[in-house]
Amino acid sequence: MKASELRIGNIVEWWSDGNRKMWMEVSPPGINSLSKGRVDYRPIPLTEEWLLKFGFKIYDLFTSKIFRDGSVVFVAIDSEEIKVGVKMSDGEAFIPIRSLKYVHEFQNFYLANAEIELIIK
Repeated sequence: MKASELRIGNIVEWWSDGNRKMWMEVSPPGINSLSKGRVDYRPIPLTEEWLLKFGFKIYDLFTSKIFRDGSVVFVAIDSEEIKVGVKMSDGEAFIPIRSLKYVHEFQNFYLANAEIELIIK
C-alpha cells in the first residue's frame, strides 16, 4: 500500500511482525511513516459488513443487494462485485460509476461525491 493512496482518516489494517494487529484510522504521522517504509498498513476489503458499519441500509433485493444512506451514494453488490454510483435526479435510478475493492477507496469516493466523511455507527 502506498501513502499516496491514503488520506487522513482512512481506515486500514495495521500489521506488525507479519500479524494483523487491528484496524485503525490513518493519522498524519502514520502516512509519513508509511511513505518511509516504517509501518505496514494493508487495505481492508470492502464488504457488506463494512457498509452496515458505515450506516448503510439494504433497501431493495432483486438480483443485487442495494444499499443507500440517504445521500447521493448507492452501493450494489452483485456476484461479490461491489459497484458504487450516484442517484439520478428522480431519486431512484442508480448509475454505477466504478467497482471498488477496499474500505479506503470507498471512503475517498464517498467524500468526493457526498461531500461528507463516512463514520462508523
